[in-house]
Amino acid sequence: MIFNINNNFHEITQLKARIADPFLTREQVSLANLGANFGVIGNDVATSTNAGKAYGIEFLYQQRLYKGFYGILAYTFGRSQFENPKGDLAASSWDSRNIISATMGYQFKHGWEVGAKFRSQTGLPYTPDAAESNIKAIWDVNGQAIPNYAQLNTLRTNAANTLDFRVDKKWYGKRITWNVYVDIQNLFGATVNRPITLLDRPLDANLKPIGEASTFKDANGVVRYRTKMIEDKSGNTTPSLGVQIDF
Repeated sequence: MIFNINNNFHEITQLKARIADPFLTREQVSLANLGANFGVIGNDVATSTNAGKAYGIEFLYQQRLYKGFYGILAYTFGRSQFENPKGDLAASSWDSRNIISATMGYQFKHGWEVGAKFRSQTGLPYTPDAAESNIKAIWDVNGQAIPNYAQLNTLRTNAANTLDFRVDKKWYGKRITWNVYVDIQNLFGATVNRPITLLDRPLDANLKPIGEASTFKDANGVVRYRTKMIEDKSGNTTPSLGVQIDF
């Protein structure tokens, strides 16, 4: 069901939907909950028995150009869930919950314009590693830690907060308009951190892993690798300089 209210620059949108998704019988998890682990190589047995639901609401306010100023403010709340191995609804890998977006700018005289965009989003869910991940026989086959689907998407990354900034200068000709701009995405270099498990190998002077990872036997005599957990950070400041020509 979609419900819209439009009044000048205000808009509220509500969305509800029921979703069906393939269920992987070996991993005992919905295909939608593989997230970034989803691949297109290989075959796996799947059934069409998994169900999910999604719903949300969005508020948007737009200020059209007024005395050189313009802006758009939007807030979105949403939930996305799929059944876990027990049949209970759990957060999907795309369950972003709260998203705030604010875009604003000002047009000066002589073709100058300055704009900025701020985005804030709740951290995305992820699944912790299984305790069996560092068993040598298992790691040698997978080459990485394996998810503990019994705790499907019970953890979340930190919130993502980014600020983009842009400056434009335009020259208007009779037939051609020139626009030179400087754009900086993620101005303050905000990152999203997620812990990953690696083999605990010795490092050289440049902090590069060398040699083989050591092993040990647990109380049950099972051979395991020694592992360590590090924060995998994603997010960079990306500056760019561009020229746009309009005929």
